[in-house]
Amino acid sequence: MSVFIYGPPQSTYVRTVRMACAEKNVPYELKHVEFDSPDHKSLHPFARIPILRHRDFILCESSAITRYIDQVFDGPPLRPDNARKRGLMNQWVSTVMDYYYDVMIRSLVLPRLGLAELDEKLIAALRPRLEHQLGVADKALSEHKYLACDELTLADLFLAPIIAFVMKTPEGGRAVPGYANLVRWMRDIMERDSFTSSAPPL
Repeated sequence: MSVFIYGPPQSTYVRTVRMACAEKNVPYELKHVEFDSPDHKSLHPFARIPILRHRDFILCESSAITRYIDQVFDGPPLRPDNARKRGLMNQWVSTVMDYYYDVMIRSLVLPRLGLAELDEKLIAALRPRLEHQLGVADKALSEHKYLACDELTLADLFLAPIIAFVMKTPEGGRAVPGYANLVRWMRDIMERDSFTSSAPPL
């Protein structure tokens, strides 16, 4: 085995990297890392995850890791050749990391899972932002089969693990079914081997 991914399977970013490997048919081994340990800091200077080790090469940050996987390994391309489509893909990856993760995972999913302080008033106040973000994705998916174009790209691999967790919350369970294009897209993603093989334990 020449590819190792460090981080817990519950992390959406770890799952994104795992999905990229699966889409490219790249065998990998998922490795545990003790947070803030010397071993962890030797792999990532800021003790974050995921981390990729490919032979003697160490790479951090999921956006860099997934682009590396797509460029280095054979298999279906995960980045469009067309400049506009690739621009939209890059825009979506940044959007997911800068906006969606904070609202959907940090502010909603983690409190609901008991991994952060739960404040029902804050959760209730979050609803307009959640629905706005779901609506933005739904609109994009009304124009293309996938987020950036009609082919699966890295953008889809970044958002899908987040939506999967959101759907397990009461708020997401009520909201997501109201967005038909998002539901259609999510059903398609959930049928892919990359999604099923990377499903985290609950």
